[in-house]
Amino acid sequence: MKRIFLYDIESSIDFGKYRNRLIKKMLEENPEYLLWAYNNISYFDCTERLKRAITEAVLMRENRGDKKD
Repeated sequence: MKRIFLYDIESSIDFGKYRNRLIKKMLEENPEYLLWAYNNISYFDCTERLKRAITEAVLMRENRGDKKD
């Protein structure tokens, strides 16, 4: 069982296809992945600041119509 890790905007992801990628870059490139990780990976927890940033980034992409599939 993995320990729960509290991720923030300055953290890097330590799992999956985006391993070692900075979260602040992920917010620009694929915030939907961060939202998926938060909702589906039990050890992926976020600071309130990161939760707000993910929500804002996903909404901005949806409003622009460039949501990543």
